[in-house]
Amino acid sequence: MAVDYHVIEGQTGMSASDLEALYNNLGAQGWKVNQVLELQQNRRRVIFAQAGAVIEYHVVDYATGADTTSVEQTLDQLGLDDWMLAEIFPLKQDLRRAIMMRGPGVTGGGGGIPEAPTDGLQYGRQSAAWTQVVGGTGGIGEAPQDGTTYGRNNAAWSATFDGGSF
Repeated sequence: MAVDYHVIEGQTGMSASDLEALYNNLGAQGWKVNQVLELQQNRRRVIFAQAGAVIEYHVVDYATGADTTSVEQTLDQLGLDDWMLAEIFPLKQDLRRAIMMRGPGVTGGGGGIPEAPTDGLQYGRQSAAWTQVVGGTGGIGEAPQDGTTYGRNNAAWSATFDGGSF
């Protein structure tokens, strides 16, 4: 499957809310952050890949020096609302910016297969989409229940030798 990319580049220093608005504009067109690159001290390049679905963005600035437990709790709280961490980069010596995203196909590490429909039916993947599985019992039938030990042989149940008495 071919992947379409979109690249933007610019000066650093944009506010979190302005950057969030820019990313959400691109996300509404199906663009998903793939990589943020530091080009020079005050310039960044952001590479987006076409996700084929609307992607939402949330930009969070936070002070450095927070203990790992606090950072984890903050990320976990955002995760409860399905926000996935896409990227973290430095803003200033004492400030970091986290780019969060959510939407179809946004899973751990920025990629993955979206969840199958949750309607109680069984699904499988076919041609890059979820397809309902129909027919069949989905397994091997039960062995005869007559007190004998059975094993599978040539796609059928066969009585096994139990070793006799010793």
